[in-house]
Amino acid sequence: MVSSARLGINDIPDISPDRGIFCDTNFLIFQFSDTSPEHKNPYSSIFLKLMVRMNPLFTDIIVVSEFINRLFVTEANKRKIPPEQRKAFRDSNEGQQTTEKIPSVHNLVGKIEKLERR
Repeated sequence: MVSSARLGINDIPDISPDRGIFCDTNFLIFQFSDTSPEHKNPYSSIFLKLMVRMNPLFTDIIVVSEFINRLFVTEANKRKIPPEQRKAFRDSNEGQQTTEKIPSVHNLVGKIEKLERR
């Protein structure tokens, strides 16, 4: 049976080690983007505990795509780039610096099984 219940860090000891956990876009954002420590630390702690317990982690290509898009939007907002100039920003040298953050996500996603959309 698949459960879509939202889990918190206090729920981890009660999770069966063979239970798969879906990592959504928010999980990736707080784990890998430049967020404040009070937001990032709980996600890092949850991720570490799940990895130690060896729970299978899942995501899909839509989540990864949403995450990468969010990285660019966040960086463009930091630089006060208006929405109509964001495509040019992605292709610029400054935008390419944002893509340097993506390999760490790629390494994570290598540890997360991909779900196929049907």
